[in-house]
Amino acid sequence: MSALEIIAVVLIAAGWIFLAIGACGVIRFPDFYTRLHAAGVGDSFGAMLMTVGMVLLTGLHLLSVKILLIDLFILLTNPLGTNLIIIGAIRANNYQGYNNKKIAIRSEKPMEIVVDPSGGAALPAESADPEEEQGGEEDAGNDH
Repeated sequence: MSALEIIAVVLIAAGWIFLAIGACGVIRFPDFYTRLHAAGVGDSFGAMLMTVGMVLLTGLHLLSVKILLIDLFILLTNPLGTNLIIIGAIRANNYQGYNNKKIAIRSEKPMEIVVDPSGGAALPAESADPEEEQGGEEDAGNDH
């Protein structure tokens, strides 16, 4: 075996390992989003390593150009498809309030954000004043 064939076999084996790790991630990870991430990264990188190994084995022929075109197609479509699936799932499930954030951005009245100078989290302007929050609680108590 020549050095080039050894490098090609190592690349193909490494690609197979990445594909296997991605498949294990799909089985082991807890939710849809992490599973899809494992599948997308494992498939993209594993397929790239395997196709580069195949190109090294075939040499510079028309077949190697076809393999590189397949690799380019996989590298363009797999991340894009994964991203579109995740965006569709986020919109359908309102994952972490995603749809609510979009509504707040599209509202006619812009929301002012007040940053706490002590290093705390940014708060909307309506709830930034503690006196207003207490006044609202007193009004709610008087209705009974």
